Amino acid sequence: MRARFLAVRLFMSVLLANSQQVIEHMKRVWKIRGQMEANPLEAGEGQRKFILEFTEEGDRDHVMCGGPWQYKGDAFLVEGLQVGADPATALFTHVPMWVQFRNIPFNLLTKKLERDLGEQVGTMIKIDNNARGNICDKILRARIQLLLYLAL
Repeated sequence: MRARFLAVRLFMSVLLANSQQVIEHMKRVWKIRGQMEANPLEAGEGQRKFILEFTEEGDRDHVMCGGPWQYKGDAFLVEGLQVGADPATALFTHVPMWVQFRNIPFNLLTKKLERDLGEQVGTMIKIDNNARGNICDKILRARIQLLLYLAL
């Protein structure tokens, strides 16, 4: 592989899944343009951590920003890895998620309300300036960091 753009992934599942099958499935879902290798890491009981190594920075960025990802209904989390960082210390405490807010009266539809509602649910990442819906059923969307181990 030429360039190295690294991430760590954690597959949270009780499924007995072949790691290579999971990786190949995710490559298809992500539509990886370059190459990607996955190397296993020692992880805690019930956790399956891997280092993901990408040849294309755009592939890594897509995987990092496009989630949340899943495999057969179970969480497939990906965290960025800085150069020189120890991959075994990568913490998986949050999951990025899009949240929709519906049935809001038309006269209250503002970006400030969208931001305030998003911050009530989790840590705000960004708001969707292009949320769609007709004038009577407008939706607001916010991308938030949701605590992973917090019950909804």
